[in-house]
Amino acid sequence: MKHLVSFLFALAVGLFFRGSAFAQDSALGFADAGPDNRWVAPPPVDDSDRLVDYTLQALYQNNTDRPNSESSVLDLSIKRALDENSVMAEGWARVEKGLSSSDRTDDVELRLARLSYLQPWIQVTGGRFDLFQTLTPGLFFGAYPLMGIHRVDGILVTIPFSFFFQLGPSKANQSEATSPLALSFFYTPSLFSAEQVQLDGSQDFFLGQIRLRLDGDDFQSVLRVNLAESPNDFFSYSSFNGALTGSVAAELRFKQNYLLTGEYGVQNLQQVGQTSVLTAGLQANRLGTWGDFSLDQIALEGQFPLGG
Repeated sequence: MKHLVSFLFALAVGLFFRGSAFAQDSALGFADAGPDNRWVAPPPVDDSDRLVDYTLQALYQNNTDRPNSESSVLDLSIKRALDENSVMAEGWARVEKGLSSSDRTDDVELRLARLSYLQPWIQVTGGRFDLFQTLTPGLFFGAYPLMGIHRVDGILVTIPFSFFFQLGPSKANQSEATSPLALSFFYTPSLFSAEQVQLDGSQDFFLGQIRLRLDGDDFQSVLRVNLAESPNDFFSYSSFNGALTGSVAAELRFKQNYLLTGEYGVQNLQQVGQTSVLTAGLQANRLGTWGDFSLDQIALEGQFPLGG
């Protein structure tokens, strides 16, 4: 853990002196893609009035876990401010039922259950939440220090350097703000499945990240450097190898609608040749609206193992 903190602090200082001048002078935000209303957003809803929200979906999947699977999905989300300052509670439950005449559901998942404290100088989140998109811009592959896991139980602390240095304003997200330069730390007592969890410190997992965002008139680029460490060697070809694991992820967004992504990860820095991998992707968003129907996104991603 000492090596992880020292490395990330040194990297944060280096990125600050190299990136702050550009970030100060860069324009924030994007111009509209064009005068034509080719893609129409859903009607806006005031978050202060929408404490409970739900969505219904009909899904078709054809993959290793669910070959030729058809199902109906109900997502129920709850969002509530707990005080007049910056404490917020959020929850998200998913109920899924396969195509049949039965009324019984196949699966019930608790996908989000977290408390957040959000201030300009610090952001703290604890509980269950999705850490995947914090580590990588990819949708399918990536987040190699987490071995591709999406939802985790733990604590995430982010220090936005924009509050301390004039690096430009933060960009608002659903429940947090992304600073042009930020340092994050994550801790979980275990990433194992429920049947294998041991809360005795042997499965502790520490992760740190330095993130740099640069904005221009028509583009936005984000660089993430992730480094993690576990105390014990459960499996050498995994992130639980008793040593360091890490990745470097980058994205380039053009006019908000088009995104190039990439990530290089090594799950065991002592065995780079056997545990390294590269992923690359392309995303196209808000492609068009035809009457009541919209094409929101097309995404292509590939994963390429580099180890022997």
